[in-house]
Amino acid sequence: MDENEIERANLAIEKKINDKIDIIRKKRNELLDQSDWYLIVSDVILTEDDKIKLYNYRKILRDFPQKIVNGIYDRKIHILGISLDKLYDVYFPTLDINPSFKV
Repeated sequence: MDENEIERANLAIEKKINDKIDIIRKKRNELLDQSDWYLIVSDVILTEDDKIKLYNYRKILRDFPQKIVNGIYDRKIHILGISLDKLYDVYFPTLDINPSFKV
């Protein structure tokens, strides 16, 4: 491979990484939007424990894209080597809260 071919290959890989990060951000934003509901709706009552869980969940989601460096998430997995579904299942946080509602 000459230098131009190497450069083109690197740019193609970089584009794939950036495209996947964009998809990850969209999913992250959807999850943040869904969890906004607990903060916006005045009829939702959260315990202090649930508020902490919600805060931590949202913080992990917000920080997720910044933990991808050179295509590697949190020094653990290359994002091009894992499906999006598996990435979401294994590395995205889950929200386990039990809100109550004002009557």
